[in-house]
Amino acid sequence: MPSKRNSHRATSAPEPISVADLASPFQLSRPTICDYVTLLARVFLLEELPPWHNNRLSKLIKTPKLHLADTGLACSLLSVDAPALWAARTLLGQLLETFIFQELRRQASWHSDPILFYHFRDKDGVEVDIILEGSGQCVAGVEVKAAVTVTAKDFRGLQKSQEIALPEGLFCTMAK
Repeated sequence: MPSKRNSHRATSAPEPISVADLASPFQLSRPTICDYVTLLARVFLLEELPPWHNNRLSKLIKTPKLHLADTGLACSLLSVDAPALWAARTLLGQLLETFIFQELRRQASWHSDPILFYHFRDKDGVEVDIILEGSGQCVAGVEVKAAVTVTAKDFRGLQKSQEIALPEGLFCTMAK
């Protein structure tokens, strides 16, 4: 049985994570982990967020992110209450990202045109938490931060994803 310390990685998603990364701390085979991930997705407890890429972009990480569908359940599994969550800023950021992702999915479900959800990360670690792609391939990026202040560095992923999408005229911006 894995310890709570080892299970933290599995319950604190989102981040690109491979089956091998999940199998190691639990001492389970890759096929078993794949079966568990599939089962959890089928009962709507886990959601895979695929990477946003096209074939000409070889420097991108093409591993999906895993989001636990219920941030309250994640906190319960980790035995984390509000004060402990406030103190664990990294975990707070991860759970906030999951919460925002789930809320965006709920809002998109009533939209007349389908909205597809992705994430973006390159091999240099530049990332965008959520990429939304609407009809006509209009693309928008969402960066989630659980910080008091936001710096220019926090926008690197949005800028990079915009540079990639611009040659095709795809990236939508709301403000300049």
